[in-house]
Amino acid sequence: MASRRFAEQLGVVQEGLQKSLAAGPTGTGPADPPCAFQRGTILVSGEDAGWLQESSDSPLRDMSPRRQDHTERAGLVRLSIGSAADEAELGDPMRPDDEVPEALKRLKDVADRRAIAAAPNHVIGITNGTVCPADEPWATTDPRSVRDVVPAPADHRQPLVLVIDTGLVADYGTLGFGDGISGAPRKDETNTGPDGQQFIREYVGHGTFITGLLKAVAPTALVHVSNVLDHSGAALEDDFTDRLFAALDQFQAEHTGWPDIISLSAGSPVFKDLHGLHTFSRFMEALRDKPTLLVAAAGNNGNSIRFWPAAYAAEPSTADSVVSVGALREDLTGRTCFSDFGPWVKVFAPGERLVSGFSAAARKLQYQHATFDQCQFLPPADEYCCTCRAPHHDGALSHQPPLALGEGSVADFTGTHDARWSGTSFATPLVAGYVAQRMARENRADARGVYADMCKDAERIDIAGETALKIVPSGFVVQPMDVDR
Repeated sequence: MASRRFAEQLGVVQEGLQKSLAAGPTGTGPADPPCAFQRGTILVSGEDAGWLQESSDSPLRDMSPRRQDHTERAGLVRLSIGSAADEAELGDPMRPDDEVPEALKRLKDVADRRAIAAAPNHVIGITNGTVCPADEPWATTDPRSVRDVVPAPADHRQPLVLVIDTGLVADYGTLGFGDGISGAPRKDETNTGPDGQQFIREYVGHGTFITGLLKAVAPTALVHVSNVLDHSGAALEDDFTDRLFAALDQFQAEHTGWPDIISLSAGSPVFKDLHGLHTFSRFMEALRDKPTLLVAAAGNNGNSIRFWPAAYAAEPSTADSVVSVGALREDLTGRTCFSDFGPWVKVFAPGERLVSGFSAAARKLQYQHATFDQCQFLPPADEYCCTCRAPHHDGALSHQPPLALGEGSVADFTGTHDARWSGTSFATPLVAGYVAQRMARENRADARGVYADMCKDAERIDIAGETALKIVPSGFVVQPMDVDR
């Protein structure tokens, strides 16, 4: 069964956000991943929105631009254009949206008369391009990937970490992650099958899995887990920025300051000809004035196209405040097939078939995306048994029409709380935890300084002709999975 993962996932995200979405006009496959954005909508400043709506010289006049709403902290206006944004039905997100590219082209063409900073309202999420995470969770009773880490002395400073993700599952305290974890539990964790069985919704356990890895590496860290990405693991770019600021406001109220480290396993490539995320630049401006270190996943598109916000690690003004994290193979010999790479990816850490806590209740998970007969990224002659192919399963959304709930391949978590899972999403908390553990052990308060020292003494690895840091936290155990089971 051929897998159409981007289309399959974009449908899931659209349903979760309840906003009509579209894919970028380039995206031809893994080597050229499409970005996703809100259909029929661009982001501009309030002043520019007024001019585009009211001026007789507006290049969008025939597209009937309409102001939607103003984002609180992102500081931009959603401007509906043409007819696409008024559609009552969500429709197929893979059908073309010609109006957004056309509007952006017109604004670029009049830049000599009025320079307008405009962009699509990108989808920021843990899913993008091919699939992020790189596969779907596999129920396991194998030992967890990080074990027996010696805690820092009790009188040393406890690092403060904010995880921006999908939140925590209910009863996460039973998963054995230790103390020092806070965050609002998830709601609507399951769908009910025809026979009454409870099936875990996609991506519900993502934030929980990440928290388990981070706390295993840095057991004395105080970790707050936000549910900024509680709608199918995604948010529109302006909403994401607003919710990120809100999570930081809450954190600051409880801890009298920003966190030492933010762990973020989400992002997006951007629309052609753009550089960076339009609204996220407001957050980056605020970050420059704080001591916080942002550790961000490099994405799972298997190419060197920049994935934001991780790509801010290569910008001169933010290089000291952002760490971009790619994923190492199960045997740690090189990058995984799915991991993004390039000079903007600064660190590689284990990210394939890791084991951590996933579900606190006895439930099942229906696989949505089928595996491939061959790797999406590597030539057929490559013998590396990657996550594209194994463990094999039949995804419900890969069928046309999709399978009903409970049909196809199902992961059974009724006998275990743990999963095997892959992605740069999960390499990221290992690096965030590594920095936090070093802060705790050395009794230091400067995450950026610790990262700078880490860059001096860490092992180097060559990835596609570029040199990056190789970080394998203490306590990490290589445990290859029997992919035939």
